[in-house]
Amino acid sequence: MRRLVFLLSPLLCCITLNCSSQAKLNGVYAGSDFLYSPYGMQRYDYSFYFRPDGSFCDELEKPDWQTKVNGTYTINGNELTLKYSNTGKINKMTIQPDGYLFDGSYSLFKFDIVNSIPAISFNFITASGGGGIGTGLPYAGGTGRNYLTFDGKGHFSHSSFGSASVVSDIYTHGSTTSFKGDGEYSIRQSVLALHYKDGKSITRSFFFSPGKTGMALINGSIYYEVKTDNEQETTNQNSDNSINNKEENTESETTAISILQNAHEMHGGKALDNMKTARLQGTAGTTGFIMLLDLVNQKIRVEFYTNGQRNAIDQLEGNTGWHWANGKTAPLPGSRINELKSILKTGILGLRTDLLKNITILKLKDENDGMHSVLVRINGQEYAWIFDAKNRLSGEVSKQNGIVQSSNFTDFRSVNGILLPFSTKEKRGKESYTITYSSITINPVLTEADWKK
Repeated sequence: MRRLVFLLSPLLCCITLNCSSQAKLNGVYAGSDFLYSPYGMQRYDYSFYFRPDGSFCDELEKPDWQTKVNGTYTINGNELTLKYSNTGKINKMTIQPDGYLFDGSYSLFKFDIVNSIPAISFNFITASGGGGIGTGLPYAGGTGRNYLTFDGKGHFSHSSFGSASVVSDIYTHGSTTSFKGDGEYSIRQSVLALHYKDGKSITRSFFFSPGKTGMALINGSIYYEVKTDNEQETTNQNSDNSINNKEENTESETTAISILQNAHEMHGGKALDNMKTARLQGTAGTTGFIMLLDLVNQKIRVEFYTNGQRNAIDQLEGNTGWHWANGKTAPLPGSRINELKSILKTGILGLRTDLLKNITILKLKDENDGMHSVLVRINGQEYAWIFDAKNRLSGEVSKQNGIVQSSNFTDFRSVNGILLPFSTKEKRGKESYTITYSSITINPVLTEADWKK
């Protein structure tokens, strides 16, 4: 099950590239969209091969993608209009100043057609779930990881791992699958041929923009670059520029530190630092929820309600946790544990002094209307924090399990001296989603009875 998007956790968003718009497009563009609800989330990757003759193909997993025509497109100013040949369906996008395409709910970035692959590793991670929480169906969820490593000299290795679980009022079941293989590869005009040592050969479309996105588009699915252990160690050694551990800071870093410190004060200063527990209650669509936070003991409990009846619980207890639904309890999957743990260290909570001392500042960017974005690293995970002209944290962008996510915070109110947003807004595809908080209590007394199964 995908989590509700709370005021202290990230939503979904996108990043931008530098490329220029033109009268005709020539190249491959791809991005991800998500269908999201309290009952789960699905990720969908979209990819298009635009040709200068005004035709496009959106099935890059097909072997004939180079010549296949799914429709035509026209450009009027910054508006891109796609017309599908079979159905006559019209889809409109905008060409952004930086050159990427925006569909209204997700962005598409440009990938190069390539004839070589450097020494690099990519992974493809999926996580989805549904059912449970008042749907009348068993809860079913799963995760999958697919790794491809190229040595830049014609050799590759491939491994994959998948897990799935089903929880109902009758049974709980889980399963895993795995694969490992390697061999030789060749690529020409983005047609990748993989020849495994066991004699199996397959071809895939492969698009990549070296040094730009950190992503590859393989057979219509977006893979993310991953660093080797040696690269990660070097990165860690060379990134000792946290807010509190560098003797000398650049002008940009000094400005970023000032922004973070001002935001800390704006959101409560000492009152925020003294926050130990919290109770949040609200609604997400037709589903109600109650959330308990224990920052000292690293515990989170989320109860879900439909028509006033509690029908599911997710609870984090340090590095472990459990899920309850329909009278059955099962361990929380690792991906869900990581999501809940991130709530305690990001968003408004990430502005506490004890956490600010240990972050690494990576980049500062001035936005429009007096806004700033600060890219930081927290426990190895990168986050972009967006601050408005009043020094309020108005947004957060991160990449969780390979998926870019963002939060938009609104309706700020003071609670016991802490400035908190009472509304989090999200829009995906044709759907819009708003989580509204009816009450937030700071430092309530939480007893063992509050955490019982």
